[in-house]
Amino acid sequence: MAEARARAGRIVRRFLTWAIVVSALVGASGLFVWNSTGGSAADAPFRLATVDRGPITASVRATGTLNPVTTVLVGSQLSGQVVEILADYNTPVKAGDVVARLYSEQIKTRRDAARADVEQARADLAMRRAQLDRTRASRQKAEASLRDQAAQRDRVTALLAEARRNLERQTELSAKGIGSLTALDAARTQGDVQKAALASSEAQFSLIQAEMTGLDADIVHAQAQAQSATAAILQREAKLKDVEIDLERTEIRSPVDGVVVKRDIELGQTVAASFSSPTLFTIAQDLREIDIYANVDEADVGRLKAGQTVSFTVNAYPNRTFDGTVRMVRLGGQTVQN
Repeated sequence: MAEARARAGRIVRRFLTWAIVVSALVGASGLFVWNSTGGSAADAPFRLATVDRGPITASVRATGTLNPVTTVLVGSQLSGQVVEILADYNTPVKAGDVVARLYSEQIKTRRDAARADVEQARADLAMRRAQLDRTRASRQKAEASLRDQAAQRDRVTALLAEARRNLERQTELSAKGIGSLTALDAARTQGDVQKAALASSEAQFSLIQAEMTGLDADIVHAQAQAQSATAAILQREAKLKDVEIDLERTEIRSPVDGVVVKRDIELGQTVAASFSSPTLFTIAQDLREIDIYANVDEADVGRLKAGQTVSFTVNAYPNRTFDGTVRMVRLGGQTVQN
């Protein structure tokens, strides 16, 4: 037991000796560093701060491009030569402003010819309607004549009936020997006259009926011609409208309010719109708001979500920081380097 205690004592003394040596070495090295820095706390290569609680911001850095929120491509639906350019880069425009003009003299000639065709079609319609009115008036006159002829026929029929009764009476009197031959002959003559008058009246009545039938056919024909003339007016007016639309399209107008950010035409250039509408201007609708399309590394994209705050800088203003908000994190990836 005594030997064990003596051994333990030697171990403790050896540990204390090493601890004192290590402490001395550490102290000496610390003194060396302190002296080498000048011995001043203000010149120490570290910063002192009070321990406190607060948020830790984790940032994701990425580069991208700035683009207007809404960009409108202004094209031409008509082929032609550019004769006037009224807008250039950075030109503010309003909706409906003319930004360029195409050559329009040929289209103006077509417009004048189309207007003349419309006027001719209208004159033809007026003539057809006048003819229709005359035909209708002739039919109304024939209808009145037919009514008069019908009344005349009724009167002749009545006179013929009376003449026949008178002839029968004179015949009976003559058979009894109390009538005169002169009266019998007069009754016979009167009957023949009325019979002939009735035949003439019926013939005239039939003639007027035939005339009315022809006039009815003329009215139908005149109505068809008037309808055809009306259709011709509509057709030529539609053609005139097409030409006027083409004439309007020679003036290239801005569809929105904004600023011209790109011009793709030159004075004298021929615009060909045979298969697709060529782009003449690019207009940014509102430059007060812009979109940033940034490529984010796959390792960081999972930390992003819509609604997060974004701060960014641009080369044009390196000392100014702008703020924004994440609007969308697109799911489609892009392989930049494999």
